[in-house]
Amino acid sequence: MLMAVAMRYMKKEAAAKDILQESWIKIFKAIDRYEDHQKLQSWLKKIVINTALSALRTKKATIISLEPNQTFGLTNRDEIESKLNMKDLMKVISEIPSPGREVFMMNIIDGMSHKEIGVHMGITESTSRVHLTNARKYLRKLFSESKELKSWIGNV
Repeated sequence: MLMAVAMRYMKKEAAAKDILQESWIKIFKAIDRYEDHQKLQSWLKKIVINTALSALRTKKATIISLEPNQTFGLTNRDEIESKLNMKDLMKVISEIPSPGREVFMMNIIDGMSHKEIGVHMGITESTSRVHLTNARKYLRKLFSESKELKSWIGNV
């Protein structure tokens, strides 16, 4: 699960493995600060996301490249997977300019609130909302301009 999270943010598998390794080190160092009322899975994911975002900020890395069968925590995943190929979906999402892409992934794919995104990215909630709006506008523009995407979305 944590590798899938790292892969959503890093372009190459090797970079995702590095993020995961760094995340495990942070997890073991911070395990004494884990509180029982938190969901362990959410806590672990946040550490991986923070580690990936930190690496992206410092290295100006390119994000997103998923294997076609990788899964993520969408509530209606079965419905989505039955309608489109996840590799194609992630390819389209990877076209969103940064930082909208990161906000889009954290909000839509990882289910984080704008408040959480703001904390992770060091921005305000309203800035997070603006980035998400811009990402959605960009996707609409991509779909409206691309004949290939129009035909693809027509099959969904």
